[in-house]
Formats: sequence, structure tokens, C-alpha cells
Amino acid sequence: MRTRKVIGIVLATNAIMMAVLLLVLWAASSVAAVPSPVEQAGVLSAQGSSSAQVAPAPVPGGPGYYSVTAVEMLPADSTIGYLDWEGLSTTQESTIHPLGYTLYAAGLHLPQGARITKLVAYGYDDDAKDFAFLVVRSTVTDTATSDFVVPITLSDTEVGTFVKEVAADEDFAVVDNSVYGYALVLDLPAANSGKELKSYMFRVDYTFDSYAPLVMKNH
Repeated sequence: MRTRKVIGIVLATNAIMMAVLLLVLWAASSVAAVPSPVEQAGVLSAQGSSSAQVAPAPVPGGPGYYSVTAVEMLPADSTIGYLDWEGLSTTQESTIHPLGYTLYAAGLHLPQGARITKLVAYGYDDDAKDFAFLVVRSTVTDTATSDFVVPITLSDTEVGTFVKEVAADEDFAVVDNSVYGYALVLDLPAANSGKELKSYMFRVDYTFDSYAPLVMKNH
């Protein structure tokens, strides 16, 4: 009787251990079957790729940009009247300049060592007049000494909305902030009655010849 009892206990113990082992194996297989968050994201991405739209093409130009909007352009003198809502337009030409020029300017804060490739102008012109723009660099010790990084260019006359690209002069294209200050200059006359001359935005495109700065600090 005692022997049978011992055998029964041993069998029961073995059965329990077998059940525990099967439970452990089942749990392990269940965990292995559950994908990680990274795997889940990959699966969802793969599932959604068939119905997702094709990614848009990259914006041309660059790879670096510096944009100047209408509200950043400052008039050369206080007698110039202007509007900068939905584009910059002149309402009153200069009364102190002998030729009535309407000059505006904005500083360009470009990264050291960058090579300016072009200037892109966005505007509106349905007038017989033109407006002119350029990128200029001046030595920090003598602002009278200047170079035209992007040459003087005229807007497209009587075309309405336009986008105009102008290549930079290779001789002056590399940015050296230790020697030069850079500015965008615009000569925007007042339009004739019933016509419009507007400057919306300028974009300076730049690249790097051999390297790009990994860290840029503002002091």
C-alpha cells in the first residue's frame, strides 16, 4: 500500500511538471509570435505602402536655402511709402533722392563657406515698368567697396505672376562672413495707375564645395 502511494505521488508530480513545461513552452511560443514595435511598424508600413501615395519629388535647388519675404525688406529712406501685405509694393517714391529711387534692402545671414548658386525672385508685374534686384557683398571695414554676387536683374515686364532665377557670379559666390556683409537690394518703383508691381519673396540657394557644417551655433 505504501509503495502504491509513493508511486502515485511520483506520477502526480511528473504530471504536474509536464503540465508546467507545456505551459512554459506555450507561453514562449506566444511571446515569439508577437512582433516587436519596430517589426509592427514595418509591417504596417509595408501594408500601407500599396495604397499610399507616391512621395513628392524633392524641391529643386539648394540643398541650402535662405528666404527673404516682403515684410523683411526695409526702405532706404523714410519718405518711401509702401505696403507689405500680400507682397511688397511702393505707394510713394522717395522725395529726397534726386532720381526718386525706391530702394529696399534686407541682410542675408548665410553660413560661412557656403557657395551661393542662384537667386530666385517671386513677384508680380503687369506694368510697363520693371523692378530690379541683386545680391551684393560689402567689406565690413569699408561698405563702399562692394561686389555684385548676383548681378542686377530686371523683373519680367507685363507678365503677371513670375518666378525668375539668376545665377550667382562664380568669382564672388563663396560666403566669407569674416570679411564681407551680404544683402539683398531691391529697386521697386511705384506702379502706374491701375497696374501692379509686387515683390513676394526672394530665395537664395547655396551649397557647399566639400563639406557642410555639422553644428551651427548662434551667439
